[in-house]
Amino acid sequence: MALSIASVYPVRIGWAPKNEAEYESNARLIAAAPELLAALKAALNILDPANQYSDPYFSDHQSPKSATARQMRAAIAKAEGR
Repeated sequence: MALSIASVYPVRIGWAPKNEAEYESNARLIAAAPELLAALKAALNILDPANQYSDPYFSDHQSPKSATARQMRAAIAKAEGR
């Protein structure tokens, strides 16, 4: 007989995965998160190697590249807890 040390459950009130498939989907996403973050950083370096879209004085903030770079930086910051 196996001894259970702990059980983990969602703690956000009003939210819980709907079914086992959603639990599994969330687990796969969490497992892939480090690789997804690394890929996003690599893609940002390809899109903006000189970091030109982070400086409001040297970039066109209306361009699709600029908007995409800002979204990518925001997602990276969120993933890193900044």
